[in-house]
Amino acid sequence: MSESPPQVILVVDDEPQNLQVLGRTLNSAGYRVSVSQSVSRALEKIQSLQPHLILLDIMMPEEDGFTALRKIQAHPLSKNIPVIFMTALDDTRSKVKGLSSGVVDYITKPFDVDEVLSRVKLHIDQSLKYKNLSKQHRLSAISKRQNSEPRHFFSGLPDRVFLEQCLNRVMYRQKQNVDYTYGLIIVNFEDNFEITANALSHAERHKLYQNISQRFQSRIPKETQVLVACLNNACLAILIGGLAKDFDLLSLSRKLRNQFKRSFLTSKNEIYLTTSFGAILCESSYSQDVNYRPATAIADCKIALSTAKRAKSEKIVLFSPSMRVQFHSNLTLELELRRAIAHHEFCFYYQPIVRLDDQTTVGFEALIRWQHPERGLLSPKDFITFAESTELIHNLGLWGVCTACDQIAELNSSFPGTTINVNLSAKQLRKSDFAVQLAKILEETKFPPSLLKLELTETSILDNSPTTLAQLEHIHTLGIKVCLDDFGVQYSSLSRLQEMTLDTIKIDRSFIHGMSNNSQSGEILASMIQLAKRLNIGVVAEGIENQGQLSILSQLGCEFGQGYFFSPPMPYSDIPLWLTLQVSDLTFNNSLEF
Repeated sequence: MSESPPQVILVVDDEPQNLQVLGRTLNSAGYRVSVSQSVSRALEKIQSLQPHLILLDIMMPEEDGFTALRKIQAHPLSKNIPVIFMTALDDTRSKVKGLSSGVVDYITKPFDVDEVLSRVKLHIDQSLKYKNLSKQHRLSAISKRQNSEPRHFFSGLPDRVFLEQCLNRVMYRQKQNVDYTYGLIIVNFEDNFEITANALSHAERHKLYQNISQRFQSRIPKETQVLVACLNNACLAILIGGLAKDFDLLSLSRKLRNQFKRSFLTSKNEIYLTTSFGAILCESSYSQDVNYRPATAIADCKIALSTAKRAKSEKIVLFSPSMRVQFHSNLTLELELRRAIAHHEFCFYYQPIVRLDDQTTVGFEALIRWQHPERGLLSPKDFITFAESTELIHNLGLWGVCTACDQIAELNSSFPGTTINVNLSAKQLRKSDFAVQLAKILEETKFPPSLLKLELTETSILDNSPTTLAQLEHIHTLGIKVCLDDFGVQYSSLSRLQEMTLDTIKIDRSFIHGMSNNSQSGEILASMIQLAKRLNIGVVAEGIENQGQLSILSQLGCEFGQGYFFSPPMPYSDIPLWLTLQVSDLTFNNSLEF
């Protein structure tokens, strides 16, 4: 059997050294490499070579990479060739602009060989799949029969290639009839859906996706044309043609999402799915705006989906053009966060937790900060909420636990018994291996589990998902303590305190600030402290700022507190001196005779 010819990659860069490095790297990996130092020569080569992939430098002397990209996309022979931008590591704006212009990825300079080969292989494989499918479609007309559509292997549903073909058709129809309207909805399955689906047999998994598709189609107006396709294992797209111009796509999306209130049955399991929906109603003005490009319609719908995934309540969002600006801003922040994690730009500031009767420090809360290279020291409010809406919170969270344990373990050699409180996101608890990762961190840092407290919100602790419950149980078996943060903020906190397996509660600062002027706040605060004592749960008051607040809390029997009255958060380097001075003061006071 003859071997397949090597895939062709065109590298466009005006620096000979870059061409040599990439040429050697890609040749050694088995690719056929052609190079060009000018955009004009590259455009000629593209038409003759028809490469599988183009690596294009953004900064070229003749004309920049964005101009070249537009010319590549405009030519019928090259418009479907994937382009990867090559750019400087900190050139965030160019990355964002490139991704929104249609490049599939970017490679940073100076080059990392593993990164180059990984990204190239990913997009070569996707390019080959697209070309093979396109070739099959040219050989035979696409039949209307269900089994002739290109299928997504994991789900058995029509795939993205077929979806884009159908989008091309409805866009062409809209060119002929400006009153023709279509809608696109993208549905994302959350909470470890892929793990659940992978556990099914091939036939059962296809049946699950088919049942989901049928539920969707049962709620969509009969007079429309409908396609349910699979974008990836956890993401479906619904294309609906022939809608009225004023059709309420948001209401339809709500009806479709309500279909997931009922479970899906397999031969052995009952599966409940949680979802987010992004939708876009495409009238003729929209299609003209995006120049009738199917990929752009999908991208805009994904922008709406990303907004929906970050929403705290209704997980359904209808696209509007203004979202592109916010999306690009979020994309910039995501790129900066990835760089920050890689370059160790995060650090902790530690705020003391003190015993109120003698004001000695018993431990610290680790408060994350971002030492941004341009914006200076950033507090969590500038990035944590966004990080929690992405997968970045997992890496950031594990880094936080590891760093805090490592630093306080070192501190415990001189000041034994010092505890550390680390904040966790609800999303981290939904990772099935989170407790296992915690155990590894404790082993590596040699940090005593009994000195670690994980601060969680009420929403996290009362989440009844099997994964969360299993993680909390595992955390307790490790000997790690659990602390409920911002206690009292949620209306149900006091009544549901007995349901939670807790070691400590931290009373929200709003009650501390209000107790001097509001008798009701004082009464609620007293009830919280007494109930916690009856349940053998420790109490920490947050946000203590003056002697008056300290005196009232001491009278109410509150054991511990933290706040600026004692100390603002401090860098790790300041902690030894802080504790040394406290020990000296305590020794001095104990030596006095009255």
